[in-house]
Amino acid sequence: MRKLFAILTLSVALAGCDKEPNDNGQLDVSVNAPIRTSIRVSVDETRAAGVDSAEGVFANGILGSDNDNVTMRYIMQIYMDDVATTKHVAYSDEPNVEFTPELIPNRDYRFVVWADVVTEGKKDIDNHYDTTDLSNITLRGEWNAMDESRDAFTGFTIKENFTGGNVIVDLTRPFAKLRIVATDRDKTSVIPISGRVTYTTPHRTAFNAVTGFAVQASLENKSHTYNLDTYTNDTVNSCTLFSDYFFAEDDNIKLTFAFYEDEGQTAIINQEYTIEGISVKRNTITTIKGEILTGGKIVVESPRIDYNKANDGVLMD
Repeated sequence: MRKLFAILTLSVALAGCDKEPNDNGQLDVSVNAPIRTSIRVSVDETRAAGVDSAEGVFANGILGSDNDNVTMRYIMQIYMDDVATTKHVAYSDEPNVEFTPELIPNRDYRFVVWADVVTEGKKDIDNHYDTTDLSNITLRGEWNAMDESRDAFTGFTIKENFTGGNVIVDLTRPFAKLRIVATDRDKTSVIPISGRVTYTTPHRTAFNAVTGFAVQASLENKSHTYNLDTYTNDTVNSCTLFSDYFFAEDDNIKLTFAFYEDEGQTAIINQEYTIEGISVKRNTITTIKGEILTGGKIVVESPRIDYNKANDGVLMD
């Protein structure tokens, strides 16, 4: 999974002090005016090419000419001597923006960046995430799966006694992505219409962009019941049945899932799958894939764990 790179070029001759003795033997201090130079944020991110559910927001048609309703918002919060100072915001459908801050030299700085998708016409209003405090970013509104516009990126860098020069911030996803992919689409005439996926272990509820870590897990039994209206034709043989973003570090989760021919009444197969010990990691895709529509073998990738369907409906190692 590629990273999103933010390149901050901060050439600073700000409040620089030149001390020269005057005729009285005292020092005159002249203060150099701040110099504004561009801070360029550039993006280089994709996932597995060719399958929408494995790609990120810049590659899967959420932004750009395919969708005029949303754009990417880049927030840069500058902390000076551990105190939040100026905040800068830029918007772009393209993976590049520029900032031009003014800084005082010889201070300790932390440059914190968060980027997420917002709605055109309401660009100054948080959409999926509450960014009021970048040290406590939380989900805003309902946590809905199958929504690629929830993709986001974050990163920070620290410069001590900063006097100017080039600053580079690497931005990555603050969460893991989970996919469930059926590889037996060509073996059945049944088209899944809806699905239900339930996380049965605690999950993390907030992210601290200042430190770069998600908070400890707290909530349990988050269930998604939804209609499959996207990702249904990845290839002739496969289709994505579920995808989701959630805050994560390096965690293990357990979940159950089932898929239906209608609005949750008629199951594709007569069981609900249960899988535990699923490894998920921040900025990483975990894929559960296999013959889900016909009850065959299922594999968990990242890392790869093989499961075989047991008669009691629980997948066993």
